Amino acid sequence: MTQLPFGPRPPGPPAPPEGPERPERPADLVLSVRIWIFVIVAMAASLAAQILLTADDNLRSAYHEFESSQQMKDARAQGVAFDFEQFRTMAYVVWAAMIGFGVVVGGALVLLLAKGKGWARPILDFAGALVLAVALLTLVSSHEPYVAVPAILGGVAALGALMMMHTADSTAFLFPGRSRR
Repeated sequence: MTQLPFGPRPPGPPAPPEGPERPERPADLVLSVRIWIFVIVAMAASLAAQILLTADDNLRSAYHEFESSQQMKDARAQGVAFDFEQFRTMAYVVWAAMIGFGVVVGGALVLLLAKGKGWARPILDFAGALVLAVALLTLVSSHEPYVAVPAILGGVAALGALMMMHTADSTAFLFPGRSRR
């Protein structure tokens, strides 16, 4: 203990236990993070294009079904009914919020992966599998090019991001101290 003018200094907090040191962030993981950012942007663009190109007809049929429902008749009787333009605006706002939520959640997972949180990798594995499934379905279906191209590019990029996340260097960074088998 060190002697101070007003008495002995109490001991400080204990040193953290010596564990395996985390290696420097590997280039494979940095590349994976950059590819994931591209995947998120591409899939958001594909979904937004799909909504903007196909939503009007679907919304009209949904609005006409809703218009003939008992709920709409009750709402008109109370004077709170809304027209198709308000219905469409509300649908676009909900869709934009869903896309924004997906971008924020995906970006947060990618950020956590970049910081070395190993538990983010299996979640991104699942997301990558979903992106690949969407890309394959888009490839075999007849979508507009504005929808298909970003989805297919996002699927191919997701495959690359998945491969870069699972290299030996990335695994050593995400899971320090885990022995190789």
